[in-house]
Amino acid sequence: MKSDIFFSIGRSIRQFWMWMWSHNRYKFYVERKLKSIDFKTANNVLNSQIFQQITSPLQVNIPKNKRVLVMAPHPDDEILGAAGLIIKAKNNNCHISIIFLTSGSLDESRIREEEGRLVCNKIGVDNVYFLRISDGGIANIDVNKTNLQELVNKSCPDIISLPFVFDGHLDHIYTNKLISNIFIKNSKKIDFWAYQIYSSIPANVIVDITSIVEYKFNLMSMYKSQLENFDFINWNRGLNAWNSKLLESKKSKYAECYFVVPFDRYIELCDELFNNK
Repeated sequence: MKSDIFFSIGRSIRQFWMWMWSHNRYKFYVERKLKSIDFKTANNVLNSQIFQQITSPLQVNIPKNKRVLVMAPHPDDEILGAAGLIIKAKNNNCHISIIFLTSGSLDESRIREEEGRLVCNKIGVDNVYFLRISDGGIANIDVNKTNLQELVNKSCPDIISLPFVFDGHLDHIYTNKLISNIFIKNSKKIDFWAYQIYSSIPANVIVDITSIVEYKFNLMSMYKSQLENFDFINWNRGLNAWNSKLLESKKSKYAECYFVVPFDRYIELCDELFNNK
């Protein structure tokens, strides 16, 4: 009898905290995220010609001998969204640079930077940078108060990759605004690869990662601080498995999706969305 009572009390407490968590998440979404974007403008962007031209994703091979710059709002985003690009580009003799915009919250920044360095070392990333913007603070940062422009131009990228502009996290969204506010040398020669983490994207390029998927999640397992509270490997594995429906071969089981356009064209979309002009 007592065990039934304790079980009932425990279940009620769990339900209460789940309700509180959902309420706070909903409040965060409404007050911080949804107010941050003009939906009429967002609709115009998504209805623009560049999105309407997309029919089905093209399966591609990663370019060789290029300079690739990946921007990660947080340490682990580069693996969740762009591990296929990074690993295959490195195997194709590409020069890889990664810029981590934030290092997580203050109490975990040291361990997250350490984890990020270990992951990058294992892959063989050529240059790793930490901007140390406050977690959740990318939306409010003045790009001129960072050395982002210097680092981007120093990297001389042929490809720039960061989360898609409508990805489901405020820091991911405003990483796009940050990059759209800097001057980049030879930008007309740069391709932009927007990667997917939390949200569906209008993918026009798909990368088969079946042969490296276990390596990808072994790398993700090195972010132990994040896996204590979030089942990122399981979630991301499911997403990559779902993406495989777009691959040409039924024997291929995992894929990453990207939205790939000339960099200048993508900046035009960001300018319209964030009213930069």
